[in-house]
Formats: sequence, structure tokens, C-alpha cells
Amino acid sequence: MSKQHHIGSKEILSDAPAFREVLEQISNTKEMRQLAGNLLPELIRLWAVSGTGAGPARSVFRKGVASAAGNSIKNAMLDEKGLDEAPALHSLASDEAFTSRASAHTGLLLNGLLSLLVNGAEEIRKLDVAAKKRLVETIVRDLSTGKSAELLTVFCRTINDVHKNEPDFLSRALAPAFEKWITSLDFGEVKEALETGIPSISAVVHMINTTMWHYPGKVISFLALVPSLGNIAVDALAQAVGMFNEKGSPDLVADVILSVLRETDADTVGRLVNELAEMVRRFHVGSALIGEPGAPQLPNDVSVLLESVFSTINGEVFWKSRTAVAEIKEQAGRALTNVLADHPELLAGSLSTKSAVHNARFRTLGHRLETLESLDTEKINEALAQSLAGLDLQEGANIINATVLLANRMFEDRPEVLRDKITSLMDALDTYEVSAFLENAGEIVGEALRPLARAMVPPLTKGFIKALAVDDDEFEDAAESARHMLAALLLKNGEAEQHD
Repeated sequence: MSKQHHIGSKEILSDAPAFREVLEQISNTKEMRQLAGNLLPELIRLWAVSGTGAGPARSVFRKGVASAAGNSIKNAMLDEKGLDEAPALHSLASDEAFTSRASAHTGLLLNGLLSLLVNGAEEIRKLDVAAKKRLVETIVRDLSTGKSAELLTVFCRTINDVHKNEPDFLSRALAPAFEKWITSLDFGEVKEALETGIPSISAVVHMINTTMWHYPGKVISFLALVPSLGNIAVDALAQAVGMFNEKGSPDLVADVILSVLRETDADTVGRLVNELAEMVRRFHVGSALIGEPGAPQLPNDVSVLLESVFSTINGEVFWKSRTAVAEIKEQAGRALTNVLADHPELLAGSLSTKSAVHNARFRTLGHRLETLESLDTEKINEALAQSLAGLDLQEGANIINATVLLANRMFEDRPEVLRDKITSLMDALDTYEVSAFLENAGEIVGEALRPLARAMVPPLTKGFIKALAVDDDEFEDAAESARHMLAALLLKNGEAEQHD
């Protein structure tokens, strides 16, 4: 601290005349005259009464000198004519000569002010909690929030002017100060302040919401800014894209977009993917290491979190909201369909381009399969074998077993549910149209599909016949019944053909 102060003093003294002029101009402002006229007499009075070891005569003399000097300074500084003629402190900012001279010493002066504030803050930190609370409450109560907002506005305007002149100026100017700020900041203390301040921050948020809702009109006005900001963003994007399309030919548009892809640092993207993949792998391994043997830590922590979340959720409202979301999607879909009905060209275009969309997907899948086919057979077979070997079919079987078990329980307990639903479906179906569809489809595509049927039906039929063969298992009774029914059907069809 002393070294910096020493250096700062040398820098100021090296340009003493300019610094003296700055101090003279500041001292002659209306605000500084008022401050000096009230502060200096009080300081002189304190000097007069604070002497130690002085006799009575000397004390009287000091008080007399202090009174005379204080009155003289007060009269000189607070003279009405002098105050009327003195410029306001803020008016100095419009004086280019003053700002040029002052800017050379602003950093040093601000550093001195910051040092004063830091030392004061350290002393405040030593106070008891009650004193700290009274201090903060007093500062917040007396702080002119309107002035701070004006200061922020003026600061933003100044920065905007600088940005327009030199976009990189701020980053260049802030780099050294930011580095010093980072090295001086104790992030551990910041983290602790945030952690211990959560209840206070929550209380502040509650206070802000409560206060704002004392003025519902302002809340509505504030929320009304959201669509306006959204409209501005959409309009700006539409204008930008529209101008791009208007001014750019197809080859220019394609070249610009492709140049973005070409100039993308693929190595950096690859490294990012690698690091993310490695982070996921380390997280997975670390969860297993810090957990109990055979029990990773992640499920335990997630269970604790979800238990806390679900214990707070209102289940009735949650599931009602799920239904509401589904109905909202339905209403939005209906609205879209109604709008498309008024624009049949869009609806027709949607239908006519579906095949092109599916064709692109088919080509992508086909290319992938062709690529696999062209690779080394041994490697592909090994990869497929590893994939199949790692497939947990037991879990799949458990899923099927559980599903069937639940369905059987429902059928046994409430058989009418499925029967009534199927009956309702059959009653609603136009069986004539369904029959006509199948017949027409058979006539139109039947012959075309005959080669495929010739290839598929015989092996499938053999499989069915083998499944009905006599065997000594728990399903033999059902298989025997099916054989009799099949035999009866074939015999009846044979008799009908002979009769014909």
C-alpha cells in the first residue's frame, strides 16, 4: 500500500502545476465551497479544544484563534455572491481542458478513494452484527436510488459512445484492471457469502414482489414489456434475414452459410466433444468409486433429491396440469388445422412433400447400411456380436412378463373393460368400408406382393405347423385343440370344393 502511495505521489508531483489547477477548479465549485465553509470551521474548533498539556492562557488563545479563523473561512466560503458566481461541480465535466487535466490523475484519486473505502470496510467488519445491520439499513434508507439510476444511465450512454468509436476499447482498457481484480478477489469468501445469503436474497426477492404488487398497474406494464421486446427481436431478425435474402443471390447465400461451416474450428469442436465425453466418463467412474461397492453414488443422491421434490409436489394439481397441457396441445392442433383449411395450398404442400422427407431419411439409412456392408466383414461381425452379447434380454423378458402379468390381472378382475372397449370400437367401425378396403387392396397390391408372399408364407407356415406338432408340455392340450380346428377347417373346405 505504501509503495503504491509513494509511486502515486511521485506521479502527481511530477505534474504539480496541472494537478494544482485541477484542485483549484474543484475547490472553487459551489459544492466544495459549501463543504469547506461548514467542515473547516468545525475542524479548527476541534483543534482548539483537543490540545493536551496547555495552560489556561494557551487554551484561551487557541480558542480565540480558532473562532476568528473559523468565522473568516465560513464567511469567505459561504458568501452569497461567491456561491452564486461559483460553478456547479458537475459543470466542470463539460470543460475539455479540465477533463483532460483531471483524467491524468483520476485513476490515482480513485485508487486512493478505494483504499479509503477498503480500510473503512475492514473497520466496519470488526463491528458487532447489530451495528453492521444499523449501518447497512441507514445507508440503504438514505441512498438516493434515483441518482444511482441516473448515474447508471449516463454511464451507459458514455460507454455506448465509446463502443461506437472503438468496439474493442473497453476490453483493452479493462484487461489489466480485471486481472488485478481477479487476483485480489477471494472466491471462497464470495461463495460463502452466496451460500449464507440465500435466505436474505430470497427475502429480498419476496420484498420486491410484494412491493411491486402494491402497484398492480406497474406489474402489468412491466410484463407488457416482454411481448414488446419479443416483437422487437423477431422484427429485427426478420429484417436482417429479409435483407440478406433480398440483397444476396442464392449462390451468395449458400457461400456465406457454408463459409460459417468452413471457418468453424473443427479441431476445437472435436476437443470440446472429447472433453465432454471424458467428463461424463469420469463422472460415471467417480460415482462408482465414492459409492458403496456395487452401488454408485448417483442413484442415492438423485433419490434424495427426487424424494424432497416429490414430497413438495401437489399430485392432484400436477396430474391435472398434465391433462391441461394435452388439451392445450389439442386446441393448438385444431387451430393449426383450421388455419390450414383456409390455406389449402399449404395443406396440400405438407402432404405432397412428406414423401420427399421420408425419401431423405431412407437414403440416409441406406447409405449407412451400404457403408457397413462395404467395411471389413470380420470387424462388422465382431461389432454386431459384441452388441448382441451385451444386449440384456433378461431385462426385456422381465418387461414383457410384468406387462402381461398386469394385463392378466386386469382381465381377471375387470374383464368387461377390454370387452366394452373392443365392442365400442367395432360398433364405431364401418365394417363395410373396412371390407371394401381390404378387398381393393388385395386386388391392387396382391399380385404385386405375390413374390414376397411366396418367399415369406412357406417358412412362416412351416413354423406354425411345427408349433402345432405333438409335444409333451403344458401347452399340448391347446395345441391339440388347434390341430382339430385346423383339420376340421381343411376338411370342410375340401368337401366344399368336391361339391362344387
